[in-house]
Amino acid sequence: MFRDIRFAIRSATRNPVLTAVIVISLALGIGANTTIFTLINAVFLRPLPVSDPGRLAQVFTVMPKSTAYQSVSLANYRDFRDHVSEFSGLTAYQFIGANLTGGTEPVSIGGQLVTGNYFDVLGVGAAHGRTFTPDEDKTLGAAPVMVISDGLWKRVFASDLEVVGRTVTLNGFTFAVVGIMPPAFRGLQTLGIVDFWAPLAMHEQLVTGETARTFYSARNSLAFQVVGRLQQDVSLDRVRQAMKTMAKRLEEQYPTENEGRSVEVFPLTESALGVGGRDELVRSGACCSQPLDSCCSSRAATLRACCSRARWRGARRSPCDFPLALPGGGSFANCWRRAACWRCSADSPASSWRTGAVTCCGRSVLPACAPTSSI
Repeated sequence: MFRDIRFAIRSATRNPVLTAVIVISLALGIGANTTIFTLINAVFLRPLPVSDPGRLAQVFTVMPKSTAYQSVSLANYRDFRDHVSEFSGLTAYQFIGANLTGGTEPVSIGGQLVTGNYFDVLGVGAAHGRTFTPDEDKTLGAAPVMVISDGLWKRVFASDLEVVGRTVTLNGFTFAVVGIMPPAFRGLQTLGIVDFWAPLAMHEQLVTGETARTFYSARNSLAFQVVGRLQQDVSLDRVRQAMKTMAKRLEEQYPTENEGRSVEVFPLTESALGVGGRDELVRSGACCSQPLDSCCSSRAATLRACCSRARWRGARRSPCDFPLALPGGGSFANCWRRAACWRCSADSPASSWRTGAVTCCGRSVLPACAPTSSI
């Protein structure tokens, strides 16, 4: 073994430029793959930490002469909530930042202003304490309460259960901590962290600036994410049609603010990535695996050349590379990449995989040796 190590060191130092290129290529390939499959794990392999996520849907505003999907105004949300019975509950939330004092040290944290039914609609409860009641979101400034995340509880409050019921300061105003969420619940966003939740009725205490405060009264301020839970035995198409009908009615009632605007509804499991984001991430995952694929292919070629001179000596020096040294071993990374992408795009038709239909930059990013059996 020591003889092999000395041989490897001599080989590396004999051509330092080539060694540097190999090391950098491996670092880039492994780093890119680690990043993209971390995203895939967070998005596809971990379900949303809510009750029955398949019955949750997100509402978007569709602007005239635009294909972009945007947020919803608070005024329109309230009309949808009160008049669309196909939803058993409809909630709205907005991202904010705040300065917190009262823990182990002052910190800047990110949170959400949410309607009082937020946790009820999602079907998730607190691990310690409680969540909000609908009454705590009815009167402006009347309920200075907050729910904190498990991460904030551990990071700032040292996992002290006595924090429930304690008062802290957010942006100079006193708030009472009423609950701590389970570790798995970090909000509905795919990436990023939410440290706390506060009732939407407390926005005057937590949101500064006159322009920002108009978000809560102007019907044309598209500043809120809206998520609803479908009634039992109600299809998404039926909900979508009911929402479009209501949007048309709001356009007639408020032509100045809602002229040409409609809505679209998508399953929350899809919209968590952004509409169409699932396919894009699959393509990105296949593209980002190309550097590692190239590294493996180059390594395989080197090993096969080594084996042609001394068949078993090269494989003995690096037993983990033995599969790559075999004939056809260069396709190992291809198979690994295809298997990962297959898991993440199980909804794609079998024919697209057989023909290598997943492309990026105008070329196929899946090998032609994909299985031909039906999914």
